[in-house]
Amino acid sequence: MVKPLDAFLRDTVRPFLKEKGFSKKGRDFRFVAPNGDTALIGFQSWRLGLREVEFNLDVGILPVPWVEWLEQVSGVNDQSIGGALWWKRLFSPFTYMESPFPYTDTWIVNLDDNERIDVLLGALGAAADRLRILVDRRNLISVVRDSATAVQDLRHSREHSMALLLVDDGPSRELDELLQVLEARDPDDKVASWVRAKLAAS
Repeated sequence: MVKPLDAFLRDTVRPFLKEKGFSKKGRDFRFVAPNGDTALIGFQSWRLGLREVEFNLDVGILPVPWVEWLEQVSGVNDQSIGGALWWKRLFSPFTYMESPFPYTDTWIVNLDDNERIDVLLGALGAAADRLRILVDRRNLISVVRDSATAVQDLRHSREHSMALLLVDDGPSRELDELLQVLEARDPDDKVASWVRAKLAAS
């Protein structure tokens, strides 16, 4: 029997995000840039018992160097939303008003609740449009470089993230300064070592 969330993703979300260029894989939707960087929208089931379909909704970007580095240090090729370098949770406007718990990050809808579904699709559309911009690595670099971007939005430190995002462009003054900062903190910094090895091999 198909679970309500999976039926909702198949019948409602998939056709909508397909128009935005995203393809479905499990409960994730992805858009892949020409360089292989991937934008992700991920749905995670979360039961509060308030509506038929209840889930958390995350968005993120998986740059290729980040995936390669993770695979080398952990042996795991994690291309799910949980492995995204930059990520955000999309908060629901509904749950706080109805739940005895402050689960404002959980989306709750019934399959016939067109008003709530329209609100969700509006949020998804805006998120998909932004992800299509951020999957261009130049734009993601600008966001990560910006001190206004919260560190909590990154799976690694800002310096580590920037080093990984810049490595494919080859040696540069900015990248060299980042590596020096990382190595001053830890001479055996794994990201710095990996970046230097990748630069040497290119």
